[in-house]
Amino acid sequence: MKNFLLLSVLLGNSLSVTAQVWEVLLETFLIDGFWYTMIESPEEPKWHETTFASYPYDLRENGLFLPPDLEGDQSRVNINLHFQNDESNISGIFGRIKYSPISLLTLETSRLQYFDSGKPDDTENVNLTSASLIYNRLRHHKIHAWWGIGGLWLDADENAGSFSFNAGANYFFKDPISLYGEAIFAGLNDEFAALVQARIQVHLRRYLFYGGYHHTNIGVINIGSWIIGGGVYF
Repeated sequence: MKNFLLLSVLLGNSLSVTAQVWEVLLETFLIDGFWYTMIESPEEPKWHETTFASYPYDLRENGLFLPPDLEGDQSRVNINLHFQNDESNISGIFGRIKYSPISLLTLETSRLQYFDSGKPDDTENVNLTSASLIYNRLRHHKIHAWWGIGGLWLDADENAGSFSFNAGANYFFKDPISLYGEAIFAGLNDEFAALVQARIQVHLRRYLFYGGYHHTNIGVINIGSWIIGGGVYF
């Protein structure tokens, strides 16, 4: 009987220690790790301590955001437009408006219209519209990184709409050049949808010129295109 009680106590203590270990691991690596990755870390400036430059490289070494010790604009608007072509029959026009009322958040909407010159019937054309609320996760003066949620809508032979998640980053490594990448993920007509952009950008005061690559993958719609375009900051 004594041995049974002793074994029960030891087993209970072991389970208690194991539970405590898992609690520490869960809090440290999962909860804190998720929070630091997606929301903020203790060492970072708060959102109200970061402001916008008038335009990227306005102050030479600073990108879209300024360091906390410098004071800039509270809001920013960016408009982009580009042409894309897959070197065959398919071309496209892409336009986007981004409005940041504060440094923490951005409202974004875009439209991508594809044209297939091999199909004279205009009803064969495909367009994609997106709208998102963006969380500006990293507001460093060299790196801007973000994630967001919203919707993606397809207008084609069969119209569809879906919840979407997007993420991206812009690295301002050397005046006047920056590297830009983003991806939008959704589910349309029970198909996984992904829209990916990668660009090399040249900043000339308020104006932006870029070239790169855009890939659209939605089931049977699989289009890779070279892009060239520009934009402006307000």
